Amino acid sequence: MESMEISYLIYPVWLLSAFLLIRMYFRLAVRFSIIDKPNERSSHIVPIIRGGGIIIPISVLFWYVFSGFQDSYFVFGLLLVSTVSFIDDVRDLPSGLRVLIHLISVTCLLIDLHLLSLPWYYLIPIYILMIGWVNAFNFMDGINGITSLYASVCVFTIGGIEYILGGYSFRLFGFVLIALAIFTFYNLRKRARCFAGDVGSVALAFILAFLLIPLLQLNWAYLGLVLVYGVDTSLTIFHRLLKGEKITEAHRTHNYQYLANEMNWGHMNTSLFYASVQVLVNIWVVYAIYIGYSSLIVFLVPSSLLVALYLSSRILILRRMSKSL
Repeated sequence: MESMEISYLIYPVWLLSAFLLIRMYFRLAVRFSIIDKPNERSSHIVPIIRGGGIIIPISVLFWYVFSGFQDSYFVFGLLLVSTVSFIDDVRDLPSGLRVLIHLISVTCLLIDLHLLSLPWYYLIPIYILMIGWVNAFNFMDGINGITSLYASVCVFTIGGIEYILGGYSFRLFGFVLIALAIFTFYNLRKRARCFAGDVGSVALAFILAFLLIPLLQLNWAYLGLVLVYGVDTSLTIFHRLLKGEKITEAHRTHNYQYLANEMNWGHMNTSLFYASVQVLVNIWVVYAIYIGYSSLIVFLVPSSLLVALYLSSRILILRRMSKSL
């Protein structure tokens, strides 16, 4: 729990501060050409400001100051991985350096969650899953609004559960949700004012991991709270491996990209669809755990439905694309 009470008045102060900070960043981004220019893999056709998601780690920094400087290792790890991700938004960094920073940041997170003392045969898969999750979340950030809406659903749900259970203080969730609301205002548009960039998507993945892991220690079926992204990413990677493609290369073959572009759903409709499906999954997970279903049932029911939805839509999309050739 937080060591210092935060007055609720701090929220409107942070709302105004976040708005001013992101506007200030827009000016700096234009001045220093931190711009995402469209290419053959892009889902946009005009240059857009990159790195607007910088407001996310800044929100945690504000929370850190006003909460009495708790969870310092987590905050340090977040700022470290966010800083490197922001630099990578501006200029390409060696992949080895990024992986090293991710390892250090995950270590910091595990220290604050008191998990670093686990046996090595638990820690190795945890590191692999954590780094995989951060990169998967980053890969899913490809159209306007999808990251901000999806993350808002996840943060809101986890925050509500933690509040009901009397676990981690919900005030961190308030700071992050306000930052997400500001970013969404500028991103969820037909022509976005800014993109999250690696700094935004990586920071959100890191924050979600920090908030979700305590719930997973209570019941691993809470993994369903991020299941929509997990299914899309996992099956897309599997499909690309079957085709002999390099999964580390940028691409436009996620289902959400097909829906937004080839199926002409548009960015906003597709983003709302993904967020809405995750809302439905979250309602099931919370309800099923509450009434005492087994963890396997809680997880398998939405997993099976999402896999079926993914595969059926994938078949329809590829058939439509083949007919248009």
